[in-house]
Amino acid sequence: MQYHQSENWSFWGRNMFSDYELEAIHETSLEILSSTGIYVEEQDARDYFAAAGAKVDHDKHLVKIPKWLVQEAIFTAPSSFVLAGREPKFDYPLGIGKVGFANVGIAVSVNDLNTGKNRPSIKKDLADYAHLIDQLDNIVMCWDCIMPNDVPTETVGLYALQAHVNNTRKHIMATTFDKITAQAAVAMAAEVAGGMDALSARPLISAGSCPKSPLTFSTAVTACIIEFAKASLPVMAMSMVLAGATGPVTLAGTLALHNAEILAALTLTQIVKKGCPFWYGSCTSIMDLRKAAAATGCAEHAMFGAAIARMAQFYNLPCVAPGTWTDSKTTDVQAGYEKGISSLLPALAGANIIFGSGGLAGGMAVDFGSIVTENDMFKTIQFILKGIPVNKESLALELIQRIGPKGEYLSHEHTLKNMRSCQVWPDLFDREPTSVWEAAGSKTLDTKGREKAAELINNENPAPLPKNVQKRLADIINDVERELSVKK
Repeated sequence: MQYHQSENWSFWGRNMFSDYELEAIHETSLEILSSTGIYVEEQDARDYFAAAGAKVDHDKHLVKIPKWLVQEAIFTAPSSFVLAGREPKFDYPLGIGKVGFANVGIAVSVNDLNTGKNRPSIKKDLADYAHLIDQLDNIVMCWDCIMPNDVPTETVGLYALQAHVNNTRKHIMATTFDKITAQAAVAMAAEVAGGMDALSARPLISAGSCPKSPLTFSTAVTACIIEFAKASLPVMAMSMVLAGATGPVTLAGTLALHNAEILAALTLTQIVKKGCPFWYGSCTSIMDLRKAAAATGCAEHAMFGAAIARMAQFYNLPCVAPGTWTDSKTTDVQAGYEKGISSLLPALAGANIIFGSGGLAGGMAVDFGSIVTENDMFKTIQFILKGIPVNKESLALELIQRIGPKGEYLSHEHTLKNMRSCQVWPDLFDREPTSVWEAAGSKTLDTKGREKAAELINNENPAPLPKNVQKRLADIINDVERELSVKK
């Protein structure tokens, strides 16, 4: 039997690229920005770039960003900051050396918890999901998880934010679609925080902005960046390049394009407010050229997640990478296989936030039971990341010598003293003998996840917002809908 010898064992962990390769990707991205440029739809954003020294063609909406301006933005962006929760115990310090997990974002359907069938999502699903996330120890923040279908599309992001802030005490990723809704989202967060100064000091929300590949920045993206940066709130830019469709089929080429888009967003953020918190994001993957479909449960998606973690470390920036993604429509073997690989790889590379939990069908659907079982998996991944400590206590030489041949360690004090730190015990994964499992009803992990999700959702909300704050949030949304002439 022949065994394959990997050409790059150092891939596992934080040495995916050599220093030369990192520099090559970086220089290629700088060349893209300075010579090709980006399309910027909004006049205000182009004016910011022009005032800072970029070459702007307003007629063509084209912005060419000089290398020195990008380098300055990299220098002024902080290397770490805190994603604040409504309560300090839910704060998450974002920076190199920290790995945490978050849920999937902006799904449009759910697998019904009672029937198991897929259906369009509604606002109540948002509230239930946020309440569920609030109770899961290994989910560190709440992504803008579901786009409800029973509210106006113009203000859907504001309704999502309203449901989130009332049902979770964790940091929230917000989605907006224009200047008005971006300003409204900031105003809503300020109401929850107790004023703009309190919000800037403890940012409860981050901006989720996604450039349109290749190299296109819509008004929705730049307005979100500008309004959040003006308020000193964290800005997360996330490109979603599809290698072979909206980017080169070569993975390195797509990575260079992706990196250029993120650096452009970083530069705009720092032009608006020097020192504004910024995190480097990715949901870049491939188009499966056999099926003409975007693939998210694929090896390439996981590899891009690890790659952007390395690029963010190169720039000394916090990052968010995709993980726990699957193209499966249900919680089957394919989902387990794809979610496991896509979570572990960016974690080993040191991605600070790995998002995607609870998602199915390429992130288009949410499954309540899935995020509960994945919360269990994340505990295992965190244990793996700790590695195997080697010291006098852990080597246990004296103990081995004392017990000797034909002894046992089960009843020894050393085992009792160290067992909780030396093993990870999942809550839902089955390790019982077959007879015990059958006597308990032969429940699959999927069944146990759905049962646990239902139990948690039925728990009382421990910290709903005060009624007067809830009213002010509703008033802000109503004001925006009047301004936009939204028809309900």
